[in-house]
Amino acid sequence: MALTKVGKEGITGISNASDGTAITIGSDENVGIGLASTSGCRLEVKTTSSDHLVARFENSHASGSYGISVKAGDDSGNYPADFANKSGTSLMRVRGDGNVGIGTTSPGSQLHLSTSTAQNDAHGQLKVVQTDTSGGASTNAGINLMNHYGTSQFMQWEDNGLRIGSRILTNSGVGDVVFTAGADAEKMRILAGGGITFNGDTAAANALDDYEEGTWSPQIYLQNAGNQSNASNQTQDGRYTKIGNIVTLQFSLIFTLPSSLSNDNIGVKNFPFTPSATIKAVGGVMQSTSLTSGAGYLLFVEPSETRALLLTGAGGGNLADEVGSGSGKQLYGSIVYQTG
Repeated sequence: MALTKVGKEGITGISNASDGTAITIGSDENVGIGLASTSGCRLEVKTTSSDHLVARFENSHASGSYGISVKAGDDSGNYPADFANKSGTSLMRVRGDGNVGIGTTSPGSQLHLSTSTAQNDAHGQLKVVQTDTSGGASTNAGINLMNHYGTSQFMQWEDNGLRIGSRILTNSGVGDVVFTAGADAEKMRILAGGGITFNGDTAAANALDDYEEGTWSPQIYLQNAGNQSNASNQTQDGRYTKIGNIVTLQFSLIFTLPSSLSNDNIGVKNFPFTPSATIKAVGGVMQSTSLTSGAGYLLFVEPSETRALLLTGAGGGNLADEVGSGSGKQLYGSIVYQTG
């Protein structure tokens, strides 16, 4: 209702058209709007109307449009702003030391969220939403953490999923990504230069720099070029696992050999990775056909060559004629060797 009277007899303040108190001014100069008496606040505003804002402040100037400035608070024992619900429970408090608490009146950090309500795992306690649907980088949603040495980022990256990492390096920042557990004990580190180390070991030389699984196509190998050109592969099946510089191969090979195989070495070639030039390795032949020496057999990995020779357990070679000519010949084996 419009204000029509000021200082009606019996009213200290401003009355409304019905001679009721609209604005109360106490002897201590405290002011109450919508109150018959003032409290300890310098200005208190109250309404009992449903779906009604208590106050609105608007600056409609085209530029330099400022809002409300509150100047109060000097330490953790006081606060320049507190927002509470109808029952008086604080929902958010801005403390005098600059800490902000949501759900707590004693924030222990610059932003402290607290709740006793069970979390909805689809939303969590803190939610950052990017609503752009145009695609690409404009749809990224992230939280950046920055200090003197760089910027790290947690990002929902386009349609790729979660991206975590060191984004920007400054002032000699290293940029590793470190995972800890327990009492802040380092358990895993992703090195900025590539590779993963474990349990506090930060040496690049000890880092796991590769893990890979895949297939490869084993081929029969004959040292004699003429025999090699006349040999053929019928069924080729190979699997490998590479962890760092250690390669594990399994293979199954069915092949055809030409005649005149005397004094020729035979083996398996076409390894997916080149073996070390200095570290020798051997593998086992799980099954073979037509071998007759009875001495046991192994596959010797030739240094720096993507192949292995079939040898006897005593190191004897030239076993092609022992395997014999014809089709349907078989070698099955497993080999572990080191690259580099």
